[in-house]
Amino acid sequence: FLRHVQRCRALVHVIDGTSPDPMGDFRAINLELELFNPELKDKPQVVAYNKVDLPDSGDFWEFVQEELLAEGVPADRIFPISAGTGQGVTELVRRVRSMLDDLGPAQQVYETNARNVKSQPRRHESSVKEFTIEVEEGAGDMRFFYVQGEAIERFAQMTNWDYYEAVKRFQRLLDVSGINSSLKARAIKEGDVVVIGDSEFEWKDDQSDAALYSAYLDDMRNRGRNRQGVARWPKAGP
Repeated sequence: FLRHVQRCRALVHVIDGTSPDPMGDFRAINLELELFNPELKDKPQVVAYNKVDLPDSGDFWEFVQEELLAEGVPADRIFPISAGTGQGVTELVRRVRSMLDDLGPAQQVYETNARNVKSQPRRHESSVKEFTIEVEEGAGDMRFFYVQGEAIERFAQMTNWDYYEAVKRFQRLLDVSGINSSLKARAIKEGDVVVIGDSEFEWKDDQSDAALYSAYLDDMRNRGRNRQGVARWPKAGP
C-alpha cells in the first residue's frame, strides 16, 4: 500500500469519525507515511472526516476540525462527509479535482521490463528499518532486548496504547521494519522483555491477532484502564 501511495500526486486522508481517537489516527498515519518515505509528508492532502451522519462521529466534528486547523491543515482542505449518505462527497471530489488541476499535468514515468537494463532504480530505504538491538541478561533466564532507532522510538512515543487499533498498527510496523524477525534471529523467547524508548513489552511467541488482543486487554487491566471509555477522544479519562 505505501509503495503505491508514492505514485499519487495528492492524498485523500480519510478519518473514521467513530474512532475512539480520530486525531491520534490522523497523526499516526501521517507519521507512518513519513517514516516509510519522508517525501510523502510533502504531498498535498485533503482530509475527509467520514461518518459525520452518525451521532458518535457528528458530535465530535467541530472538535476534530479545530484540531486539524491547529495542526496546520488549511480550512479549504477539510471536509465532513458521509460515504453512506453521500453528504459532502461531491464537494470533496470537486476540491480534489481542483487540487490536481492546480498541480498541472502529471509527470510521465517510463518503466521497462527489458532484460538489457544495466541497473535497477535505487529504492528508498525506510528509516524505520534503521535500528540496533542490544541484549542484557535479567533475573533467571529472562533477557532484555533494547531496540534503538530514531524512527521506531518516535513511533512508539506517539502510539496511544489505550487504543487497540494503534497497538495493531505498531505491531504491523514491527513486522514490516524487520524488527520482529531480527528479535527472533537473536533467539528471543516467551517472557523476554522488549524495550523501545520508554515502552516495554513482554515477548509473545504467538503473534496472531487473537493473542495480540488478549495481551492488549491484559495490559489495560494491569494499568487500570477502561478500553471503552478512557481512550474516547477528546475527553479522555484520568
